[in-house]
Amino acid sequence: MTHIRHILFAIIIICNIVASVYAAPITRSAPRLTVVISINGLDNYEIEAFSKLLDPNGMRRLISGLYNPNATCSYMVTGSTTDYASLMTGSTPHYHGIVASRFYSLVDGDVVSCIEDARFEGINTKEMVSPRLLQATTLADQIKLHNPKSKVYSIGLNAESAIMLGGHLADGAIWFDDANAGICTSTFYDKGLPRWAEKINRDGALRATCANHWQPIFTLPSYQYAPNGSYINGEKPTFLRFAEADDNHMFMSKFRQSPFINDIIKELATRAIRDEQMGTDDATDLLCIEFNAHSPFDAYTLCAENEDLITRLDRNIKSLLDVIEISVGLENSLIVLTAPHNNPKQIQQANPRIPSGTFNSRRAMALLNSYLMAIYGQGRWVSGYYDKNICLNKSLIEDENIKMTEIQNYVAQFMLEFSGIHTAIPAYQIQTAASLPNDMPSRMRNSHYKNRSGDVILTLLPGWVEFDEKTNRTLYPSITQPYTPIAIWNKEIKHSKSNIAIEDLCATLCRILQIPYPNACIGTPHQIQKD
Repeated sequence: MTHIRHILFAIIIICNIVASVYAAPITRSAPRLTVVISINGLDNYEIEAFSKLLDPNGMRRLISGLYNPNATCSYMVTGSTTDYASLMTGSTPHYHGIVASRFYSLVDGDVVSCIEDARFEGINTKEMVSPRLLQATTLADQIKLHNPKSKVYSIGLNAESAIMLGGHLADGAIWFDDANAGICTSTFYDKGLPRWAEKINRDGALRATCANHWQPIFTLPSYQYAPNGSYINGEKPTFLRFAEADDNHMFMSKFRQSPFINDIIKELATRAIRDEQMGTDDATDLLCIEFNAHSPFDAYTLCAENEDLITRLDRNIKSLLDVIEISVGLENSLIVLTAPHNNPKQIQQANPRIPSGTFNSRRAMALLNSYLMAIYGQGRWVSGYYDKNICLNKSLIEDENIKMTEIQNYVAQFMLEFSGIHTAIPAYQIQTAASLPNDMPSRMRNSHYKNRSGDVILTLLPGWVEFDEKTNRTLYPSITQPYTPIAIWNKEIKHSKSNIAIEDLCATLCRILQIPYPNACIGTPHQIQKD
């Protein structure tokens, strides 16, 4: 009997152990290196359009995981800066506060940058910037908060991109400065300009890369589409020429629209991974990279020049993945491919028969102020305007004992009389509007942030663009529903199409990395299918 009891007792223990093993969740170690690759200027259809020229181990590899070529967002599109803030916080401007790269500041009484900060000097740049106006934590911040030993670096085409991608706690954020034609950063980052970036400057790599001009890597008949440039001549076609006499600003204008900038970005990313020894321990590191897909031929997207640009970019991405494989191992890495919403081409350039037009905001504001003076008397009733946001003079309105809602309604009614204006909505209506998810009122509400958004918000008709006569700048047009690609890849992720949205990306990455979500995250983490 004693032996039987011992046997039964042993069987019970074994059964309990087996049951506990099967009941316990199987936890996988988080990736040691996460790389977010964003391609500024990449249209959602271009990967498919140029797929025949793409390497199986470049972008085509990245879209073989979880992939949504048509990711949407629940806010109004105002440019890449807002998109990067939303991507990295998993939220909308209503919470993270980055309504656009520039906005009209009631405090300053002028249009200001969303990263402007006089407390911090520039390094190799005159820009004084920081992420202080970003009101929410980001994926990068959460990685650093979860483990202070984690390394976080971002490489952007400009300060806004690098800062939004790097968040508040990045070890370093670097970008390109036009005045100095080099790599720069801010004293906000304690480590300053990394040595591997300083070396690029010392070597004069930017100008050296462009020494031979931009010429096609294939023979012209090899491209799917015909070239559109004016520099094609003889047996040796040239897409874009660089001149030694170009001053820094002119040189950088060409450099930014050439494939050579992506060569430098790839080199910077490679040096960051190797010199900072990213992904070599159990603390998850993050590298955010912004590549360029804009060219001087954006009005003709499907042309040989843009094919060449995308093909060269694809080779850079393949080369970077090879570096990650050697230094970290792709099995230990998580790679994200995405793009900010692309500024639609000026349609009138492509085809003048398509309905379109230009809204002159400076002239419209002058007429609006005259209209309000006819109603309420002399005064500067419009205190400021920027990018479809009308800001009213609240002090004058209070002094004259005028109801804010009344004057907002007058402004909205007047603006609807202008050609090209689709809607003009007072801010109080935006905040209280009952709406369906992702419709226009909902997206306008998600884009509104106190003291950085206007008192009356405009939208334009499809095909119309805004032109600010004072700054000689065409601003971002209204889009009913924008789309952008999002892909998440590592060796274990099974290929699947997804409906993942801009706001969902951060939550999904946090779930994979096993870290808390950012404090303003509203996105839904998507289920990742693994092989």
